[in-house]
Amino acid sequence: MKIEVAKPDLETALKVASLATESNSADLTTHFVFRVRDDDQVEVYTHNNRIGISMPVASCKVESEEGSVRAFTSEAKRVSKWMSAIPAQTVVTFKVKDGDVRASTSKGFVKLQSLDPAQFPHWANTFGETSEGITIPAKRLHMALAHARLFIGDKETTQPRLAVTEISKGSLQATDKGA
Repeated sequence: MKIEVAKPDLETALKVASLATESNSADLTTHFVFRVRDDDQVEVYTHNNRIGISMPVASCKVESEEGSVRAFTSEAKRVSKWMSAIPAQTVVTFKVKDGDVRASTSKGFVKLQSLDPAQFPHWANTFGETSEGITIPAKRLHMALAHARLFIGDKETTQPRLAVTEISKGSLQATDKGA
């Protein structure tokens, strides 16, 4: 498989996806997962066991052979450092073959380590289990969340069950154990 993308388009997607990466682990939480959908649109996935992000990469050119791999991973920190070193108006090419990932530009290339992308916890499968609830204007939801924020606990590490808000039976609920 081969993916060609302009650096600004890739950089935009990676910047958003990096919000859900970890830095002190040795598993998929430190990696970007690149996945090519059936319509040849490339998406970058990340997760850190709390947040999951899926970000499409704009204007990609994908070449793949029948039966070739449609996903790979790469270390987020390493890719980000490499991206900062290449010129702005550059085309970045990813070539994936037999589990080896090679990222290149006209100036040179770098070999990247890839973990098994099949181990990534894709949430797309769980969307089918959901049902539509209520529809609310964004401004009204913002106001409700701004008010509920006053009652959400701030001890996320010691009392994570109190550091949330939920909608139950049509009402927004939150508590910090005091209010």
